[in-house]
Amino acid sequence: MDCVVKISDDNGLTWSDQEIDVAVGDASLINNKKTPMEAAYGDPAVVLDREHNEAIVMAVGGCTLYTHSSTNRENPNIIACIRSLDGGLTWETPVNQTEDIYGLFDKGNPLAAAFVGGGKVFQSRIVKVGDYYRLYAALAARPNGNRVIYSDDFGRTWKALGGAFATPIPDGDEPKCEELPDGRVIITSRTSGGRYMNIYTYSNTRTGEGKWEAQTKATMSGLSANPSSNPTNGEMLIVPAKRKSDGKYMYVALQSVLPAADVITWASSTRNLPTLPTSEALLSSPAHGIFSKIYME
Repeated sequence: MDCVVKISDDNGLTWSDQEIDVAVGDASLINNKKTPMEAAYGDPAVVLDREHNEAIVMAVGGCTLYTHSSTNRENPNIIACIRSLDGGLTWETPVNQTEDIYGLFDKGNPLAAAFVGGGKVFQSRIVKVGDYYRLYAALAARPNGNRVIYSDDFGRTWKALGGAFATPIPDGDEPKCEELPDGRVIITSRTSGGRYMNIYTYSNTRTGEGKWEAQTKATMSGLSANPSSNPTNGEMLIVPAKRKSDGKYMYVALQSVLPAADVITWASSTRNLPTLPTSEALLSSPAHGIFSKIYME
């Protein structure tokens, strides 16, 4: 299994015909003992830096199954980081970050299995420590559910948001994270009939200190179609808007869900989108006018 990317230089109107290899798996390395990272790459999560022509993809490497009992701290889901320094045109050799990320929790609530939720790694609009705006990545993890990690050096090193004991969504499945307009961090995680959510508030933004609230379930009542019992792991978007009733400017949170009719719909039920290929995501660079589309095949 490979991760590939296509490039658009006209704001997504057209896309390159040629696929660019991000990480190419080698099936000949698959074995029944401990398959190495280089055998396969999947579930990509991507981000393109808002100031530099630099991108990273976080992917699952190897062939371990997240839910299988044989996947554990000694034989974990492998977490690979692949970097581009030219806006996604070429990609460096994947780097194994498994021990660096799992190790963040070894002295708190340890991980037996984990992977970065596919789609996007979120980059802060507000928090900048050093040369880069902060990155956030949400982990599907067991036991004890979802975690969030962050990086101030564009994915070269990571820290646990809330510390090694933090379990923001203990009952979570595949997660996403976003940044609220005031700099707080929200994590959402799929569950039957809705999403689990939690919010992190900083006490010291620079050092990352702060506190998670309690896990809350959003049932999404009022949709024109009921959410599927096995909903898509859809993105959350925070967008500026103007309320028609009084002209007040505000922010609106949009969450894509999968109704029983199998058509991806925004939670507001104002827009239908075509079904996307598995783990497909878009990323953009405001500084360079470049869009990329990444997926696995």
